Amino acid sequence: MIKEWTEEGIAFQYEIKENTVCILNWKDGPAKVELPDYIDGALVTAIGRKAFLSNKRLMEIRLPSGITRIGEWAFAYCGRLQRIWLPKRKILFEKGAFLQCENLEAMIMTEMSEPEQCDRLLAATAHKLDAPYLLDVAAAGTPSWLQQWDARLTELIERPDRDGYSQTLLCGEEDYEGRDNDLNYFLNQKRRAKVRLCMLRLMNDMGLSAERKKWLEEYLKSHTKGCSSEEAWEVVRDEHGQEPQYFDLLLECGGVDEQNFDALLADTGNELAELKAHMLRRKEELFGDRDFFDSLSF
Repeated sequence: MIKEWTEEGIAFQYEIKENTVCILNWKDGPAKVELPDYIDGALVTAIGRKAFLSNKRLMEIRLPSGITRIGEWAFAYCGRLQRIWLPKRKILFEKGAFLQCENLEAMIMTEMSEPEQCDRLLAATAHKLDAPYLLDVAAAGTPSWLQQWDARLTELIERPDRDGYSQTLLCGEEDYEGRDNDLNYFLNQKRRAKVRLCMLRLMNDMGLSAERKKWLEEYLKSHTKGCSSEEAWEVVRDEHGQEPQYFDLLLECGGVDEQNFDALLADTGNELAELKAHMLRRKEELFGDRDFFDSLSF
C-alpha cells in the first residue's frame, strides 16, 4: 500500500514491503534534506525509480543508514544536487541513478561535514567517468578501486577528441545553431571535459602514482594559453575564476610561463579582478622583485 509522509515541510510517497520502506515519489521539501532511517517502525532501505527525477530545488541529501538500493533515474536531472551523505556499505545503484547531475561534487561516506578526497572521486564516477562499475561505496578508496579509477581516467583522456562527433550529429544530441564551426565547438567541449578530469584527479591525489601525476600535468600544460588549444586555461578562467587554487594548479603544472603570463593576465578582463589580483600576488610571493620566471623550475 502506498502511503503519504508529511512532516516539517517534507512530503513524499512511500510503501512498506516485508517490513522495509521504499521512498517512491518526492513531493516537496527544502534544498537540504535528511531522510528518516525508519518510517512506521520499518527500516528505509530503498529510493524508488524516478523518486527525485528533475528536482530543481534539491542541493544536499542525507540518505538513511540502512539504504541498500537506489532505483533507476532516482536522482536523474537534479541539476542543483551537490552533496549526498550515505553509509559506507554495499549499495545497488540502478541505471541512470545520477544521470545529468552535473554539479554533484561529493558522495560523503562518513559523518564528516566536509568531503574528503575519496568522496569527490566517488561522485565523479556517477556522472563524469561513465563507469557504473566504479560506483561502489564499499570499495571506494581501496588501492584496487583507485587503480580502476585511474585506468578509466586514462582511457577517457586518450580517446581521440573527435570520438563520438559523427554519432552526436546523427542523433541530434547537441544544438549547434549559431555556432561558427560545429566541429571546433565539439572538440573544445571534449577537451574541456578532459581538463576537468585531470584537475579533479590532481586536486584529489590519494594513491596517484608519480608517473600518472606527471602525465596529467603534461596534458594541462599542453592545453594552456599559447598552445594550439587553450582549454586548461579556459576552464580556470571561465569556471573557476573565483577559486584561485585552480590557477595555482595550472602554475604548478607548468601551464604558466614567461611567454604566456602577460597574455593570461590580460585575458582575465575586468570581470575577474579577484583572479587578476591573485595572479599578481602569486608573482610577488614566489619571486619578489626578481623576474617572474627567473628561478622557476617545473
